[in-house]
Amino acid sequence: MIVFTGQELATGNMFVLGYGALNRNLGWLRYFFEVILITLLNGLGAILLAYIFGHYLGLTKVDVYGKQVATMAMSKVTPSMPMIFFSAIGANWLVAMGVYLGMVAKDTIGKIVGMWFPVMIFVLIGFNHVIANFFLLPAAYFNGTITLVQMLHNLVPAFLGNTFGGLLLAASLYFTKDKNNA
Repeated sequence: MIVFTGQELATGNMFVLGYGALNRNLGWLRYFFEVILITLLNGLGAILLAYIFGHYLGLTKVDVYGKQVATMAMSKVTPSMPMIFFSAIGANWLVAMGVYLGMVAKDTIGKIVGMWFPVMIFVLIGFNHVIANFFLLPAAYFNGTITLVQMLHNLVPAFLGNTFGGLLLAASLYFTKDKNNA
């Protein structure tokens, strides 16, 4: 929805702005500033939603939802930091593929399908997406399931892995492809 409506998704920007930086249409300092700023703003929005819907309204605390949030959060904070990093690379490679397919599709249905399937795959696999984790982990934190240190144990390598996946894996592949076709 964020990409489809033209809003700023941090992990999408890691790819799109990375492509611009590789093409020298955007400076590297500007790339990192934009990625960090949008990540923090996306993260703040996700934390706010986790607080309002999860903590204040209690939707992520009750019954099966509370158990699922706890289970999912623990699955995100227990792997090693390198494992989280590599998982995040895979997540953003798939997000970048979805963004790319959404950009090149000619009609609305093509855009929806092109964006939906790569994102669905990374969610089903359980890869780490820093913005999605900015909702899940604070929801678990507000419930008392995890600590702030555990959140950072995930969010730092997830951010770095998403950046690596979007910039060095996805953007560089499309950049190389375009340079070879020029």
